[in-house]
Amino acid sequence: MGAVDICKCILIICGAFALICLAMVFMKLVTTLSVLNITLDRANTTLEKANHTIDDVNYKLEMLNKPIDAISKVLTPFKTKFKK
Repeated sequence: MGAVDICKCILIICGAFALICLAMVFMKLVTTLSVLNITLDRANTTLEKANHTIDDVNYKLEMLNKPIDAISKVLTPFKTKFKK
């Protein structure tokens, strides 16, 4: 074997090692993307629950505001329509 053949063998081995490493990186990437997809689904569910809770709180605050408005109308003095 000459020096050129030895260099070709080393180059082939390096190329095979690079392909194996690239395959490992892609497998790790697929795993990471699947975990990210699950995390985003959970975050979306959490945001929907928070939005529902905020809507409930807003509705209850509106229900509490109605009696307060009625009482404030009764206690507010009569205002005239004409300005002096």
